[in-house]
Amino acid sequence: MLTEFSYTNANINWFYEGKKIEKKLNNIIDAVVDEQGYVKVETGINFITQAGYFYDYYGNILIRYDLEAGEVEWAKNKLVFSELVQVGYFPSKNVTLIIYENGQKLSALDSEGNKIFELDSPKEFSLQYFQEFPNYVAIVGDGEENQADKYGRTQFNFKLDFETKKFVKLGLA
Repeated sequence: MLTEFSYTNANINWFYEGKKIEKKLNNIIDAVVDEQGYVKVETGINFITQAGYFYDYYGNILIRYDLEAGEVEWAKNKLVFSELVQVGYFPSKNVTLIIYENGQKLSALDSEGNKIFELDSPKEFSLQYFQEFPNYVAIVGDGEENQADKYGRTQFNFKLDFETKKFVKLGLA
């Protein structure tokens, strides 16, 4: 069991199976323990995320990303994306989702960074970020003005259907 979890802006610490795990990183904004078996750390300046790190409970890096450099790195693979927007790590679904090209593309990769498929954003939408639900992952898309509901809201959830490799519009985000 992971215990004594704490962090400052310069390091993160926890104990797992009697061993102290310590990671030194610059500009830590947030760090959380996920029940799915990993620790997520976000770093950046002025509370704007620039990089993310996912560690297993033993302190081994599972995946790392740098939004400014466009890099996403796993233990055995490193990819570079143009205009990287967001990286979503979903081990329970065995997928990493990457929004890039300023929200116009989404790439689905397995746990080692191998491409499963790639999609263009839904027409007249720019992909923004992820929301995980028990049975699926939703991607929030920001629509153009003509996509607004009667109250002027333009952000909608899209379910990613892994079988058809298509977005399914669900409703307001």
